[in-house]
Amino acid sequence: MRELSNFEKLLLKTRRQNAKRAKREGRKEGRKEERNGIIKVLFKNNMSAEEISEKTGIKLSEILKIVN
Repeated sequence: MRELSNFEKLLLKTRRQNAKRAKREGRKEGRKEERNGIIKVLFKNNMSAEEISEKTGIKLSEILKIVN
């Protein structure tokens, strides 16, 4: 097997970094979607936005954006 050129090595390194970044961002997005789903369920179960904010530590303005 031939040795990779510097350009090919750089290309592989960039691909790996992009894959890692995409994986990290996917995890963050997944956690955010899960959190939003939980907030929606709490709100539908007659918990006030203020109460959700107190219990979760999430800003009231963010909660209102999620439920509206």
